[in-house]
Amino acid sequence: MGKGKEKAKLLRRKELAMKNAEKREPDRGVGSAQALVKYYRKLEPGRIGEVFGGLREQMAERYQAQALVLARVAEAVAKVTDPAGVPRMTRFWYQVFGREVYRVWRRPQYPGIEQEFQALEMKWRARGLDPKLLRRVRDAVVQRLNAKD
Repeated sequence: MGKGKEKAKLLRRKELAMKNAEKREPDRGVGSAQALVKYYRKLEPGRIGEVFGGLREQMAERYQAQALVLARVAEAVAKVTDPAGVPRMTRFWYQVFGREVYRVWRRPQYPGIEQEFQALEMKWRARGLDPKLLRRVRDAVVQRLNAKD
């Protein structure tokens, strides 16, 4: 069956379901017919465009800001791992550790944050990463994130 036929068949099913929903009495639950109609309306491509069209700029700004922060984290990790001679195979895991440090750091500061950092370090030590290097990566990432540039 071609794409055009499949699309037409799907459209017929949708129209039939909407007609049946409008005819049905609400004895199957409060507003079940209206809920089905609303569901199909929100699947309309035009409606999806309306909803996300207004959010596009805000989403792009958030993505750009997040990409800049993650680039700073990657830069801080690289400044520690490159001089230490970390092989390319394990460098990725230090990058992941750096992103996890950022995840903990971005929350509001609270007394238990040091324990969270220690738990992260224990997790990555158990996975075979160097504890001294983990501490240096953590310090470099926090220092870079606290910098005002």
